[in-house]
Amino acid sequence: MDLVVPCNQDLTIHVFLGYANSSFQLPIVSQVEVLIGSAAVGDLNSDSHAGIVVCNTSDANVGVLLGRGDGTFDQPMPIQVVSGPYAIAIVDLNNDQLLDLLVTSTDANVVTVRLGYGNGAFAPQNSFVTGIMPDSIVTADFNHDNHVDFVVANYMSQSVTVHLGIGNGTFLNRHSHITINIPSALGTGDLNEDENMNLISFNCGNSSINVFLGYGNGIFYLAYAYMDFDCSSSDVIGDFNGDNHLDVLISLIGPDHFSLMFGDGTGTLGKPQLFNSHHQPLMLALSDFNGDNRMNFVVSDSLTDVSVYLNECI
Repeated sequence: MDLVVPCNQDLTIHVFLGYANSSFQLPIVSQVEVLIGSAAVGDLNSDSHAGIVVCNTSDANVGVLLGRGDGTFDQPMPIQVVSGPYAIAIVDLNNDQLLDLLVTSTDANVVTVRLGYGNGAFAPQNSFVTGIMPDSIVTADFNHDNHVDFVVANYMSQSVTVHLGIGNGTFLNRHSHITINIPSALGTGDLNEDENMNLISFNCGNSSINVFLGYGNGIFYLAYAYMDFDCSSSDVIGDFNGDNHLDVLISLIGPDHFSLMFGDGTGTLGKPQLFNSHHQPLMLALSDFNGDNRMNFVVSDSLTDVSVYLNECI
């Protein structure tokens, strides 16, 4: 597995090509010349090479960097979106086997859709109204119709909104509106193993984590709340201890650590296990970096360090 790390100090993207033993080559640096709010990876021109999309927080566009298959990329192509792009998801929204873009706008309070043509170009934009300041987005099929839906956390309106996809790149208006306390991050997964997708919100307003279980129709209910957490900037969901139940790993903005909560398959989460970070952890990513069929994770911090943590669970 390889790593892609945006660096706003010098307006670059660093690509670390991985070895099978969890070590990495020296970075390949690509200049992007924009302030990057977030980044996502996908094959955007159907050439079997991964490309990168970055949110340009200083302008109303995202930059598309087509991959060459060797860790290098073409120059960024600006793709127009609504001003204030912040979070991005790359997914097939209209079932044509081509990847599309979903981009949140914290300035205009919308999510912009750009349907992909499969050659690195995109159809004209279409936008869907959210709550105020949508700063996090997750995608899944929340109502079992085989169409991709999305959920956004609206930081300033203190809510999470669910938008159900029709299968052609358009979405129904906010199907349900869940009021929570200043959500800063979202996660999704089947935490209670009933084949319905659930939501987890991480809330800065009251230092809490909420687990919303899904009915399988795009509607959710608050099942569990966990208090006394610092504000979270990122989360990943996976099975960290090999018991076939989903667990939750959270980066905490305040202290220099992150928290792992083990799931039991019912939707409840265990007592947080705290792990030290070199400095304030920001973003998390999950993968098997050393080929031992265990979930590892990588964390970037505010001092421009990137650390890989290997799973030693027996």
